[in-house]
Amino acid sequence: MKLLPTRYAFCAPPIAEPRRTFGEIIPSEESASLWLWAWPRLLGWPRRINWLFSPVVGNKKYPGDLWGIDSAGHLIIVETKINRGAALQNPFEDFVPYTRSNANNRLWSAETLFNRWWDLLISELAFIASELPRLCLARQPEGTHRGVVPYSVHRDAVWRWQELYRNQIAALIVDGSYERAVRRSLRMRAAACDPPPVFVGLVASVRLGDLVLSARGMKDFGVLKQQVGQNRVLLRGVHATVGSKGVRVRCWSPRLGLVA
Repeated sequence: MKLLPTRYAFCAPPIAEPRRTFGEIIPSEESASLWLWAWPRLLGWPRRINWLFSPVVGNKKYPGDLWGIDSAGHLIIVETKINRGAALQNPFEDFVPYTRSNANNRLWSAETLFNRWWDLLISELAFIASELPRLCLARQPEGTHRGVVPYSVHRDAVWRWQELYRNQIAALIVDGSYERAVRRSLRMRAAACDPPPVFVGLVASVRLGDLVLSARGMKDFGVLKQQVGQNRVLLRGVHATVGSKGVRVRCWSPRLGLVA
């Protein structure tokens, strides 16, 4: 497994986290995915990533929590799990059966990805125009509000991290640089004949420390590497704390000797 560098990011605390209470943040899976959406560099990937969409939970055609494309046209699929300390996690369980079917290859094509992304981008722009100006501490969005960011549970993660969404995500989408970068990467993907994805398991840990997979997680981790190749499977941990200067997010690659 390729070990990627440790990366850090900083932002304002979320809603419902008292600003004077310091310590570790217990995120939802969507919150952790939103951090990665706001800061793709947290993944430690050597090229710039732009996220295309966030599949809804239980989607068998599009497993994972984030689908993105890097500047060379490689497809990146991330599955996010929460490690609360009580049960060990397996972020690879949906990827193993998924990669065994060649029928999914068409979903990885630049054309199919563009069609799905473009529809969701239009919805995201509509949300930014109509709902973002009214987003506040006391008003959580109602309805589904589809888009390119994680949007289930009435966009709870966007509401809780609305300052991060407003300044880091919405600003990028509105100025057009995000759209241009995605279009450019999709053209490169088509020119490269739509290579297979890179699969990433992201585990958000409540407490800082070396991440530990379940026994089944270790097995699926090894099986997936055999199926798609050693360099197409990555494992990352993410952890956040709130202090006097706001939230500090750390994303790292666990040492192999401590994954068991």
